[in-house]
Amino acid sequence: MAFVAQRSAPLALYIFTDKHSERDAWLNKSLSGGACVNETSFHVVADSMPFGGVGESGMGAYHGKAGFDTFSHLKSVFYQPKLNGAFLFNPPVRRYQHTVGKILRKFI
Repeated sequence: MAFVAQRSAPLALYIFTDKHSERDAWLNKSLSGGACVNETSFHVVADSMPFGGVGESGMGAYHGKAGFDTFSHLKSVFYQPKLNGAFLFNPPVRRYQHTVGKILRKFI
């Protein structure tokens, strides 16, 4: 934590732990644009969550509520449960992954 605190705020912070106390310490005591817990890539594609940096890692919107939110810096945190279907989309893509993808596209 000291190593991260000595540098400019990162665009994203990736925390891998099952300990709630360790997770909460990182989320509450560090500054970053956003954070992921037990995940790295879904943070960017979760379009309902704000994505952006603080300080040198980026800039946000301004005017009205967007400006208030930017200067208040609402930190987005993505939690990945241990049991999840993300493995279905990891390479190498196999035949069953194509089949699952076709099924899911019918519902999306």
